[in-house]
Amino acid sequence: MITIPLISQWFRTFASEKPTPCGVPESAPLEIFLPKGSLWHPAGKKCPVAINCLSGLLWVTEAGDSRDHILELRGQFAASGVGDVAVQALKDSRFSVSLRR
Repeated sequence: MITIPLISQWFRTFASEKPTPCGVPESAPLEIFLPKGSLWHPAGKKCPVAINCLSGLLWVTEAGDSRDHILELRGQFAASGVGDVAVQALKDSRFSVSLRR
């Protein structure tokens, strides 16, 4: 269970960081829950992000990469930052996303 102090601490941490063009915090991975069939992509174009599947099943693609990537538990994808990235949940899924350095 998440308590209000934890949520407010996370918000202060995230809100105090310098915004990134991708909408992903610089200091820590962002955890995202996607219901089956939902789609997520970074806020900015051509973002070099790392995606880690924490539960469920994800389909990941990056413009300029002809391959499709299916991520299961502990599966990882590192976007090159050359093209736009899209993530779709093939089952209810949870993943983390962070900026690649």
